[in-house]
Amino acid sequence: MVKVQEILQLSTEERISIIEMIWDSLDSEKGAELLTLEQQEEINRRIERHEKGEGKTLTWGEIESRLKFR
Repeated sequence: MVKVQEILQLSTEERISIIEMIWDSLDSEKGAELLTLEQQEEINRRIERHEKGEGKTLTWGEIESRLKFR
């Protein structure tokens, strides 16, 4: 097994590559288990509304502008 100290000695690019490999190795279905049934249903409702064009979208500039005034 690789030791944490060995990983920390790698370059930033190498560490990012390791993170990506670990992330990709995770089963996407297992990630869904982290959500409650209600949360998953809400996500599905929002996706459906978005695909129908019913949801309001914002540009990154609009979001950024709103955040600056808080």
